[in-house]
Amino acid sequence: MAIALCVAEKIYGNAISVRGSELFRGKNVKAASELKLPVTFIHRALEKKNKTEKERIENDRREFERRGGKYSNPRIRRNDKKLQEPCTKLRSFKDFTRGGLRLPRLPKCGVDSNANGRRVLLSGDEIRDIGNKCRELSDKVRWDTAPARKRIIEETVANILTNINHNSEVAVGHIQYITRDSVFSHKGGCIYVFEHLPRWANGSSKKFWETADLFERKNGERYKEIEFSLPNVLNLEEQKKIIERFIEHNLKNFYYTYAIRDKIGALSDEERHPHVHIMFSTREIDDYEREVGRSPDKFFSRYNNKNPEKGGCRKSDNWRDKNRIQYLYQLRYDFAKI
Repeated sequence: MAIALCVAEKIYGNAISVRGSELFRGKNVKAASELKLPVTFIHRALEKKNKTEKERIENDRREFERRGGKYSNPRIRRNDKKLQEPCTKLRSFKDFTRGGLRLPRLPKCGVDSNANGRRVLLSGDEIRDIGNKCRELSDKVRWDTAPARKRIIEETVANILTNINHNSEVAVGHIQYITRDSVFSHKGGCIYVFEHLPRWANGSSKKFWETADLFERKNGERYKEIEFSLPNVLNLEEQKKIIERFIEHNLKNFYYTYAIRDKIGALSDEERHPHVHIMFSTREIDDYEREVGRSPDKFFSRYNNKNPEKGGCRKSDNWRDKNRIQYLYQLRYDFAKI
């Protein structure tokens, strides 16, 4: 849950919305507060609980240290799937007490190991004696696994974001990549963005493509992308005219976002390399969509030939039938003429 929250924070920003059962939301708050994650929750009750829990943990830590307690930061195995407890090789309950460390819960089994490695049952008095020693030592040392777990979480999040960057199937990640938004803002180079979207998207490309990820069928195509260079001798307004004419000829009946980017070309002898990314849904806008409009889930649902209003917009044959390669050549020819 902590990994998911950190990925969401990097992609969508600091304020996080969590949907699900009360138990699920509570576990997210626990993950955020115990690991001191840099997230806030949009839902007021969750955020209040998050702040309260963080304050409680911090106050408890200060009070423990004031009484002379000490925190130990153990290492954690990277292949430990649960990451519940620190790595240690305590052979018995007695080793446990001598170590002066406190686990979240003391095991309740009444067994011990002798020097020969055999397991023997402990008497009730022995178990009580060990328990008393544990309680005495618990006020001196505590394990603090949060820093080690947080380092592993941060490494995992970095790997996930790298995959999103290169994964063409995740639409919301790709739209942020081409528009240099959120986690990709440090890359820079995006000088103009324009979108043609349905009313329910409220002018937000992120919302539209996030919805495509959510409602397109499993393994269904979220988008296609056209990318081409722009003449670097032209200014921005003239470059936009080229793009707008191309869209008028070929993509006016689709929802799309395009981003003009400019950078120094790696193989261009220090010359500018302006270019455009046009990212669009292959679902073609029909009369019902144009006049009435569909809800987000309905737009990305299966097309209904007999009753178009009951299904989603149909995916254009230009991008999926046997002649799609010829159609691509046609697009390239049209761009060259423009």
